[in-house]
Amino acid sequence: LSSTRKDAAGRTRWADANISHLDRAKSVLCTLMTRDFLSDVRDLNVQLAMDGRNAGFVSEPPMPFSGNPFNLEIGNCIALLGINPRFQTDARSAVEYPLMRKLAKEIRDGVSGAVERYIEFRGSYFDANSKIYYGRYFSRIGNILKRPLALEESTPTRQVFQKHVLKTDCLAWLSPNISKIDFRRVETAENEGIRIHHQLVKSLLAAKKPKWIQINGLSTSKTFEKFFDLTFSEVWLDSEHVRYLHAEVKVDELKIPVVVHPFANRLSTATAERLLSSFLKRYEIR
Repeated sequence: LSSTRKDAAGRTRWADANISHLDRAKSVLCTLMTRDFLSDVRDLNVQLAMDGRNAGFVSEPPMPFSGNPFNLEIGNCIALLGINPRFQTDARSAVEYPLMRKLAKEIRDGVSGAVERYIEFRGSYFDANSKIYYGRYFSRIGNILKRPLALEESTPTRQVFQKHVLKTDCLAWLSPNISKIDFRRVETAENEGIRIHHQLVKSLLAAKKPKWIQINGLSTSKTFEKFFDLTFSEVWLDSEHVRYLHAEVKVDELKIPVVVHPFANRLSTATAERLLSSFLKRYEIR
């Protein structure tokens, strides 16, 4: 799957313009997962640390997405970007992490079909019988998204994500919380793993052409300004004393509206729906 080369500085390049966006995304995924993740975690814990010593990332392989972004309908989905995957210590993690480590090792070892099995496993995240689904986080946002996505209120929240949402993050490495991460350092960090993950996100956006990109959490707004090469404008919902940021990003000749809002779990459902309604009207998204 990997179709890469190294430039004179030793940086990974994806130069084949004829490869499809989805094939490119799989190639970049393979490149990300074959990296020495323990070395990346060590580097990021220093480079992104608020205190200059430890950013709190744990020694697990990167988790670049949840669900199967490759199966989403082109132009009939949205992209939801969080900060980074949360490291869990419960029954779900006892199922998810060992298999993640196994599949990541198979990809590094070049085992045939390992990338496809990894994508299939991540795709099972939102299945009705999934044992790794984090309902506390996803159910809340899924319910908020039903009206903007013109879905029936009875639609299961897992199905909202499984069929309509490209779920990824600013960073692919796990941590118990974000309190030790300095996001001002993300785009200047000297870690190729970050750049490769961001290339994966951009490849998936180019492939799936989401109606809009939604970023959960204002704390990463400056990071995403650099990531997307744009400047956000600010809007206040006066009656709610809540603000959101918005802009348009050009992805593969397509302009996609972007909204950044406070963490969804800190907003009431009514406020979150009004916020998204304001944003969607601004860009005439239906």
